[in-house]
Amino acid sequence: MKVFFVQHFLPILFSFTLVYLSFLCFNELRPQSLYDNVIISGTQQKTSTRHPNFELGDEAELDLMASILNKEQLTLFGSSEFSELPLVSYNFFPDSLGRQMLGIGHAYHQHLSILIELLATDDFNQQSEICILLSPGWFQNGGGTNTEAFIEFGRPNFLSVISQNPNIPSVYKKYLGKYIDRNHDAFSGSSESFDILREAYLKDNFLSSIFVKINTFIKNQLPLKNHKTLT
Repeated sequence: MKVFFVQHFLPILFSFTLVYLSFLCFNELRPQSLYDNVIISGTQQKTSTRHPNFELGDEAELDLMASILNKEQLTLFGSSEFSELPLVSYNFFPDSLGRQMLGIGHAYHQHLSILIELLATDDFNQQSEICILLSPGWFQNGGGTNTEAFIEFGRPNFLSVISQNPNIPSVYKKYLGKYIDRNHDAFSGSSESFDILREAYLKDNFLSSIFVKINTFIKNQLPLKNHKTLT
């Protein structure tokens, strides 16, 4: 056992430590951000009706943030259930009841997209009035937020806020990073926030796999104990 420890385990432990320290040094030395953070400010333009997506850019993002920040306004998340009919909730409530309501979404705006939006507002969505329209189709046949909707609703500003917010548990960041990594070939491009979340997942996955391999190797080297069985 002593020979195994000196000749096998110590060299493996030394090699792993060297690789791990090199990995940490690389992360510390490389630029943490290729871009300067830009604070987007403005006023809410839509106090009612719906944004089917964020094609209006900063304006639509600000409307969502303002709606969730406004404790007197109801924010409604949904997907293909939405329409532009006069009696839909985000039209009826403001017109007939004077109740401010903002709808967000269209088809494929589902649980993962909504999770991103809620995580991006984590610092101020407590006590906010939020309603999510669930559809059984979200959970059937491996469906869910597709890559097009992920790009459409997982805005770079939202992902940047999530990646930099220390109050958001790492499990959520790694979950988003896992999705980005698993669908990496389906994305036509990348962004800094994409890379940060993906790296967080890959780093954790890499270290876990190394520990599993070392543990398995050690177990395979240990002598098997003889077990007596009664017959």
